[in-house]
Amino acid sequence: MAVALVLSGGNALGAFQAGAWERLEAAGIEPGHIAGTSTGAVNGAIIAGNPPGRRVERLRHFWNRAAEPAGSLGLAGMPLLPGGAARDAAAAIGMAWTMMMGRPGFFAPNLAGLTAAIPGSPAFPALFDLGPLRASLAELVDFERLNAGPTRLTIVATDLENGGEVRFDNRETRLTIDHILASSAFLPAFPPVEIGGRLYGDGGFSANLPLGAVLDGAEDGLLCIAVDLFRPEGHPRTLPAAQDRNLDLFFASQTHAAIIQARHRLDERRRLRRLAAALPAEIRALPGIAADLADLPPDTGPESPVRLLHLVHRPDQRVGAKMFDFAAASLLHRWRAGVDTAERGLAGLSEATGGSEQRLALLRVESAGP
Repeated sequence: MAVALVLSGGNALGAFQAGAWERLEAAGIEPGHIAGTSTGAVNGAIIAGNPPGRRVERLRHFWNRAAEPAGSLGLAGMPLLPGGAARDAAAAIGMAWTMMMGRPGFFAPNLAGLTAAIPGSPAFPALFDLGPLRASLAELVDFERLNAGPTRLTIVATDLENGGEVRFDNRETRLTIDHILASSAFLPAFPPVEIGGRLYGDGGFSANLPLGAVLDGAEDGLLCIAVDLFRPEGHPRTLPAAQDRNLDLFFASQTHAAIIQARHRLDERRRLRRLAAALPAEIRALPGIAADLADLPPDTGPESPVRLLHLVHRPDQRVGAKMFDFAAASLLHRWRAGVDTAERGLAGLSEATGGSEQRLALLRVESAGP
């Protein structure tokens, strides 16, 4: 069975994906194709750029380094803070510190960016510098393995000059740290990255959960596991929470549209196969029709649905700016929530919906929340 892994963007929320991967790897999941945006591109590169058995260790190293206080994630044996006001207060303090000091191994404040609005100051298009992330990727990812190994990796970014989605694929080009930084360049927090004379930014502007990168042309029977860091439902009660809700809706609406589009494409493919089978050979051989039929993935026998296991993170605090909440308690909570959500998702795969006339069988599993 072919397996694909799709990882969305979400900055500090990405610890949820690391926990989900820990459980997936323990279950023997080995994706042939990984697609990621932003923090999902970082996690995906660490997975694809390390051998089985070392991937969780490398992910733990990355997220432990990013935790606030520095290096305090302590994934073994650290108790969770209780929910409610205590955790929210810790998250608010951690976010304030992060906005002032950045995070080790991830990003650092850039004074030129902070003063860029003052007349006469040097121009710089971002508040933070991704230099620490560059150093972390150089340390934690084997780029020889990433580019020549068995796992296909697609990094999604946005062309800032035309707004289009761009897919950098290790089967078509040699991926470098710059491709991952480009996918992570969420303006104006992080600076754009120039590759080949064009400026690129965060893939979340065009495809935060890049399902199309694996579902376009997907083979029958594919299992696609998508680990998503934003959900469409929510009840904002404060101004900071409303600001976060803005991002939830922006990214979750992309995902909803991508799932509908994937279902339509897979259903259309089935109809075209049926039509092609009913055509006389001389009609199928006509140049225009033959070219259209050649675009269909090969028929491998009886069709079986593409299964989409959609693992969704629920917010774990009621304060705003959750993408910059690197508090150790928050990251640990997300990691453990990822483990639990993947566990429940794997157990429920047999319950995925989708009848014989639908080619995309969907199972959506949310984390338990705060």
